[in-house]
Amino acid sequence: MNKVEHNVELGEYERYVLEALYAKEVQTLGRDLTLGEQRRIRVEYINALRDATPPKKRRGKRPVNVDEEFQWQPSVSMRKIRPRE
Repeated sequence: MNKVEHNVELGEYERYVLEALYAKEVQTLGRDLTLGEQRRIRVEYINALRDATPPKKRRGKRPVNVDEEFQWQPSVSMRKIRPRE
């Protein structure tokens, strides 16, 4: 099990799903859950949420060399606009 922060903020839907998972486990076991079991279910659920979220692609800018001088170039349009007659 991976270490999970204890102060993870869950939204209303995530709390609802977590409570449903607790209720399902209570129904399966036929008894109340211990704190360790609740913690295990919470960790598994939070890890599943993290795994389901695709990682963000970081597109950084090219590193700029300080030694190079900036040389402005006019933009190149894709099509030429003909003057009106």
